[in-house]
Amino acid sequence: MSESSLGEKRPSGLPARAMASLATRGLELAEEMTGRIQALDPEIELKEAERHIDQDRPLQGLETINRIIDSDRLTGPRLSWALTLRAFARTRCGHYKQAVDDYDRILAMNPRSAGAYAERGVLRQIQGDLEPALTDFNQALALDPRLAEAYYNRGLIYEKKGLLSQALRDARAAWRLNPAHRPFEERVRALAVKLGKPTGRTGP
Repeated sequence: MSESSLGEKRPSGLPARAMASLATRGLELAEEMTGRIQALDPEIELKEAERHIDQDRPLQGLETINRIIDSDRLTGPRLSWALTLRAFARTRCGHYKQAVDDYDRILAMNPRSAGAYAERGVLRQIQGDLEPALTDFNQALALDPRLAEAYYNRGLIYEKKGLLSQALRDARAAWRLNPAHRPFEERVRALAVKLGKPTGRTGP
């Protein structure tokens, strides 16, 4: 054995350049193995996609999720979660119609997903499809009457249709479910003023 200038031992006769080459090749092999493991384990790729979306990189997240979904390696709840992630990413990219398509697939797999109905309703609302959005919010609330955002968003549609009493009722329901959320309180007070009604108590 011989020693390097740093006092590290290495096999006699093996030059530093060869050692560096071996180290580089070792890193390449490690990266290659990591890629193979990821290709075999979609859960790793799903977590990578989630990280991209959480860090406001939806396009990178979309690329990863599309690869997972197109590979047909997921089924059941994991496929549903992958579709949900893709819908989130597509929504952030402004691809609302494609996001609706993802929620269509999710609901075909699980027609009792209140959250999927509520999210699809929001996307339809954004696109101006108010009647289908209203139907989605109604279905979401029938499945889970604790969805404050669904009450709030349904109330927005009622207001656009001129149904202010129904809008106020939904605004109050949203505020009651989440009294700490200031926009809910502000909406109740604004609608109450429009209707000439007192907001009542200091709380919902």
